Amino acid sequence: MTAVKGGSDGIACLARMKQRKPEVNIYPLTPRIMKILFSAKGRDWDSELDPRFGRAQGFLLYDDQQDQLQWYANEENKNAAHGAGIQAAQRAAGLGANFLITGHVGPKADATLKSSAIQVFPVEENCTIREAYNNFLADKKK
Repeated sequence: MTAVKGGSDGIACLARMKQRKPEVNIYPLTPRIMKILFSAKGRDWDSELDPRFGRAQGFLLYDDQQDQLQWYANEENKNAAHGAGIQAAQRAAGLGANFLITGHVGPKADATLKSSAIQVFPVEENCTIREAYNNFLADKKK
């Protein structure tokens, strides 16, 4: 670090910094909105969970505040030669997901999800979106 030559400018700057009020979260008790992304083979709660994350048929995003389930097709990644998991992870972040419920996530997609603060909850195959959601809620209560 290089020292700045000059008079009292450095002292004045330090004084201004000390006068600054710290940022305070004025809404500490605001409930966190949960947006849960599922890799899915269909468009509703009774659809089967798709165990493939990057090459899933599509995604269902559940917004608990709005109690809304929305479908997003994954056509661009289903037949991708490579990078499908990373692209799906970037899409999950773009959709604002907090949680991902899926079968398998590769290491590169997992790193992308972690950097976006998306928690992954892996589930076994052969379950519906509803069953996966209920298992997720039960696990969160533990």
